[in-house]
Amino acid sequence: MSRSTVRTASAVAGALLALGSLSGCAAGFNAATNKPYTPTNGSIVNVGKMAVRSVVVVGNENGSGQADLIAVFVNTGQVPDALTAITVQGADPVTVPGGTLNLPPMVNVPIGPDQPNRVLLEKLQATPGQLVKIVMTFRDAGTAEVTALVMTPTGLVSGG
Repeated sequence: MSRSTVRTASAVAGALLALGSLSGCAAGFNAATNKPYTPTNGSIVNVGKMAVRSVVVVGNENGSGQADLIAVFVNTGQVPDALTAITVQGADPVTVPGGTLNLPPMVNVPIGPDQPNRVLLEKLQATPGQLVKIVMTFRDAGTAEVTALVMTPTGLVSGG
């Protein structure tokens, strides 16, 4: 082989190695593409040691009447907390299940229509596809405000 052929081959090999190292920027064990997750239309908010996940409002197709507030509460602290109040823009006053919803440390506590802790919104004046402001008050963590999507159980603006 001639020197020019060796130099050309070396240059091509070097370029391929450099290109290969650049394409691996998002690879490895901690890459976002390697972490499973469940996509959701739900909003998230954190206040103190409380993590509130997958917040959505599911109502009927015409956008009036009853709707369900769906969310998951995770107390990331070491001591119990409690959800003491919820207000939802455009709905009648909301009743927290049992007056206060106990939130033990490191436990997922879901609310929703098929959960023991159901939060029913009466006379919600929001149509599917709109956003509503929700304020949640916790005994120890404080107050969290989140904007949540109003959806229907099925159809164009449904959760799935």
